[in-house]
Amino acid sequence: MSLSIDAVTVDDLEEVITMAQELSIHEGMPPAELTTEGLRAVLFGSHPLLSGRTARIGEVVAGYALWTVGYTMQYGKPLLDIADLYVRPAFRRQGIARALMQEMAGVAQEQGYRFLTVTTFDGNVEANAFYSAIGGELDSTNVYAFGQKAMAKLMTDNS
Repeated sequence: MSLSIDAVTVDDLEEVITMAQELSIHEGMPPAELTTEGLRAVLFGSHPLLSGRTARIGEVVAGYALWTVGYTMQYGKPLLDIADLYVRPAFRRQGIARALMQEMAGVAQEQGYRFLTVTTFDGNVEANAFYSAIGGELDSTNVYAFGQKAMAKLMTDNS
């Protein structure tokens, strides 16, 4: 069967949600808290926050990639920031993740973005090895996450 990569459609949302939940579990996290309505709003609403592609083998959705556009102050250019990239276990090691990354690199170049970024968990050994093997370089960025509790504390802390 042949591989095709296409823009995510409204009809793909349930599959994307299922795969996002599979990815969360794979990373040792609780299942993703996604809804069809919420994902529809950020992908297809009046002010989309995400863009995405699905990878299909024949008619079967084998994986997906979602990204957002960021900005690099150092270079004064936008960047493509990968929010999620996932290939189902039965379809791994067939070049699908590489094809999705190539698609995103193409989008970044077409749009004049400076580079693309992807964040992984330390424990996701397969993903870290993959991104390194295809030419990704670990940068020196420290990412500080402020969850709901941390944001609430920050907003009320007057010290």
